[in-house]
Amino acid sequence: MNPHLYSSTPSRRTVLRAIAAGSLAAIPGLAGCGGPEKPKAVLPPATLNTFGNAPADYQRLSLKADEYQPWEGGFRTAAANSDPKVYERWHCEFMTDDGTVVTFTLRTRPGDALTLNPTEQNRLPAASLIMSFPWGSNFDVVKTYSWNQFSSATDRCDVKVGPFSLTGDTKTFRLTGRDGDIGLDLTLTNQAAPFRPGTGVIFLGSTDTYYGWTAPVPTGRATGTLKIYDEVREFDGHGFHEHSWGNIPLPSVIERWKAGRGVVGDFAILGIDAQLRPQWGSTYLPMLVVDDAKNHKRLVGAFGDDALNATEFERTGDGENESSQVEWVYTGENAATVTMTSTNTALATKPYVINAATAQPPKGAANWYTRYEANISLTTDAASPGYAVTGKGTLDTARYGLLGPAAPQQAATPQPTAS
Repeated sequence: MNPHLYSSTPSRRTVLRAIAAGSLAAIPGLAGCGGPEKPKAVLPPATLNTFGNAPADYQRLSLKADEYQPWEGGFRTAAANSDPKVYERWHCEFMTDDGTVVTFTLRTRPGDALTLNPTEQNRLPAASLIMSFPWGSNFDVVKTYSWNQFSSATDRCDVKVGPFSLTGDTKTFRLTGRDGDIGLDLTLTNQAAPFRPGTGVIFLGSTDTYYGWTAPVPTGRATGTLKIYDEVREFDGHGFHEHSWGNIPLPSVIERWKAGRGVVGDFAILGIDAQLRPQWGSTYLPMLVVDDAKNHKRLVGAFGDDALNATEFERTGDGENESSQVEWVYTGENAATVTMTSTNTALATKPYVINAATAQPPKGAANWYTRYEANISLTTDAASPGYAVTGKGTLDTARYGLLGPAAPQQAATPQPTAS
């Protein structure tokens, strides 16, 4: 890992937080104490407003184009954590055949980086654990903690927020913790290779402003227990883990997106259809991952490719112009068509928020974020010509355009540099 990525002049807070994270190597100004710094290579301009995929883009971030390394799942923003604009989140979700859905998130800012005007006052680490059961019951803990209750390694995924932790390499992850009456103890075993679209980083307008996203576990087997009051429930299902970070709130990056995932037969699906805000060129960012979970083989791993197209179909009769179906068509090797159709079973919603300080939306206001259970169909030639199978999953819709125009972005304190 290049310790000078996202570097800035070290402050006392930066030093203390980096010590809490267990890595002095992440502190700018101290990172080079072990020896002379290597001369920086002169690189071509960075790819902007889409995921980088040129040789220089990988070199700039000390990445390998064909390999996801364990450090990529660690604390990517450790050196810049004192910047109030910077955030990072490690998110997991799980589902069983009976429709039980569990989401688990550790993050360095409450609100999943959805605050349009972040300030240092709300820069506290947070954890959320939400359980939705098919009979309609929901249980959750969503809580912030102090910085002395946070730690994270930079050379691997090893994150602790309050009583909750997420640790792992590229193959196996452990999730543990309990706060009050709600807790979990799960093991997530990767059934496919990690997925990184190009470099996994979008530089927006310049290398001063960035958003990063990877899926260390695009699909995995999840086993263990859930704790609800005095009851311990066995859990056996499939799961997903994504990792994101940046220094610009997501609503200022994305105009709209739909994200779906699930399992159909022996195949695991991850599909995303997103578009950047107009100020970032309205870039179209479709992604599709199809994994043969039984044989641990990736069939499709496409993003921003001429061979991949996503089409959204509008729901009729609800008055909200909300798409309820997405179809991804991939015409490259192992050609595949994936269709995800939302059901009427809502799993989570986030209402239209007029401003970041508004806790409750106006009565009747539109939802800008929804999650529904979804029916999924896959047709692929990978197994046999015209092979088709169906299954279940979830489909999220985020319409950040409802939050209003993206806030003007000021120059960020951390600046990625050439390696």
